[in-house]
Amino acid sequence: MNEAYAELKSSPGPVVYRDFWNLSLFLFITGLLTVSRISGLTTIMILYGFIMMAGFSIYLVFNRLLRPLPEVVVYIVWIIWALSGAIVAVDKALFTDKLMTLIQIGFFLFLVSGIVSLKKNMSVVMSAIIIGGLIVLFSSFYTGEFLQAGESNTQTRASGLIGNANGFAYSLMFVVYAVFYFWNRKSSAVWRITLLSILALSAFGIVYSGSRMGIVGFIAFLALWWLFCVRKRLPEHPIKIYAVLIALLFALYRFVDYVLFRTLLGHRIQYFQDSSSIKRFDCYKEGLNLIIQNPVFGVGLNNFRVFESFGLYAHSNYIEIASSTGIIGFFIFFSIYFIVWRRLKRIEKIYKEPQCKYTINLFKASILTILIQSFATVNYYSKLTWIFLGAVIGYSWSLERSILGLISAHKKYVRKLEQDAPHAPHDLYR
Repeated sequence: MNEAYAELKSSPGPVVYRDFWNLSLFLFITGLLTVSRISGLTTIMILYGFIMMAGFSIYLVFNRLLRPLPEVVVYIVWIIWALSGAIVAVDKALFTDKLMTLIQIGFFLFLVSGIVSLKKNMSVVMSAIIIGGLIVLFSSFYTGEFLQAGESNTQTRASGLIGNANGFAYSLMFVVYAVFYFWNRKSSAVWRITLLSILALSAFGIVYSGSRMGIVGFIAFLALWWLFCVRKRLPEHPIKIYAVLIALLFALYRFVDYVLFRTLLGHRIQYFQDSSSIKRFDCYKEGLNLIIQNPVFGVGLNNFRVFESFGLYAHSNYIEIASSTGIIGFFIFFSIYFIVWRRLKRIEKIYKEPQCKYTINLFKASILTILIQSFATVNYYSKLTWIFLGAVIGYSWSLERSILGLISAHKKYVRKLEQDAPHAPHDLYR
C-alpha cells in the first residue's frame, strides 16, 4: 500500500490550484499566529480568512469536492448545542463574545482540514506553525522578557506577542510538535542541527514563561514520543537508539536541574502552594459544583467567571466545557478527539510504511499531550489548537480514503482475475 502514502505527496487538479491554496493557507496561519496579535490588525486577518473560506467553498462546489469531514460536523453540532446556553447565561455579552470566537474557529477548522485533505500536504501547516511560533518567541527577545526571565532570582515571565505567559508556553508546544514532524523527513546534518536549535529555543521559551503546565506538557510529550515513535524501532537499531536514549536522559537531567534551581519556574514548582495554585483549586471546586447544579445546559459559554469568586475562568478545559455546555456538550466536544483517534488507530493497523507510521504515532503523542494539558489549561477556543487538529483531521482523512480506495480497487482486480481464471489461486494481499 505504498501507493496510498505516495498519493499524499501529490494532488489532483492543476498545479496552480495546489500552489495557490497551500500558499494562501501558509500566509493565513502565519498571520493568524502573529499579525493578528497586533492591535488593529486582527480584523484584517479574520476578513482574509473569511475571503479564503468563501473562495475555497466555491472551488469545492464547482469541482464537486464538497464533503464535510466527520469532526467538522461534530464541531457544528457542539456549537448548535452550545446555543442552548443563551437561555441560561447570566451575562449575555460574555456568552455572545465567546460564541462568535467559536464560530470563527469553526470556519478555520473547515478551511484548514479541507485544504489539507484536498491537497494532501500537511507540511504547509507545520511550516507555518514553526514560522509563527518563532516570531512569537523572538518577540520576547525584542521586549527583553526572554533574557530577563533567564536571570537568577527574577520574577519576569516571558510572554512575547501572546501577552500571557501560560499561553506563550502553550503556543511553543505546537512548535515542538512541528519540529518532531519534520525530524524524520530528512537526515542531513544541517537539517537536524536547525531543528535541534528550534527545539532548544522552544524549550527555554517554555521554561522562561514560568508555566508549570507548559513544562509538564513538554516532558509528557517527549515521553509519549519515545513510547509511540521510537520504542517500537528498538529491535531494528538497538545500539543506536539506546545511545540516543542515554544522551537524552543525561540532557534531560541537566535540563531539569537547571529548571528547578535556577529559574522562576523551578521556584513555582517547589513552592506549589502559592496563591495562584490555591485559586486554581478553588476554581476546580467551584466548577465541579456548577456542573452538579447545572448538568444539562451548563451556565452558558464564558459564564463560568460570573459564578467564580475571583471572576476567573476554570483553568481546566474539562471543567470549563462541562460547566459551560453541560454534560451533553462535554461528550459532544470530546467526541471530536475520539473520532480522530479512532481513525489514526485504523490507519496504524492497516498501513505499515515507516514514515507514515511515525507521523501517525506523532499525532497520537501530540493529541494525548493536548489532553493532558487540558487538565490545567482552557484551550477549547485556542485558534492554534484547532489549526493543528484541523491539519491532523484533514491529513488522516485523506490517507484513510486513499488506503480504502486502493483496497477496493485491489479487491475488484482480484475478483476479475478469479472470473477470468476461476481455478487459479490468488493472494488478496500479494
